[in-house]
Amino acid sequence: MSIWDIQAPLYHLQRSLWPLSTILRNETHLAGRLLANWPQTNGWALDLGSGPGHSFPLLPAALLRVAVDRSPAM
Repeated sequence: MSIWDIQAPLYHLQRSLWPLSTILRNETHLAGRLLANWPQTNGWALDLGSGPGHSFPLLPAALLRVAVDRSPAM
């Protein structure tokens, strides 16, 4: 068991409340703009420490996308 197994429920709640929700929305927007410039070629992307997977849908669909987190609760 890791600290994230205990922290996960609070993490999700905290990220849904202001001001963290605003920060998350801005981070997601900026990451989306950055990843929009990613070449649309075949390949794969590995998201280590993916947490709840907020960045997963931002990755180009042409890639094999793999998300891994140490804590199953995340």
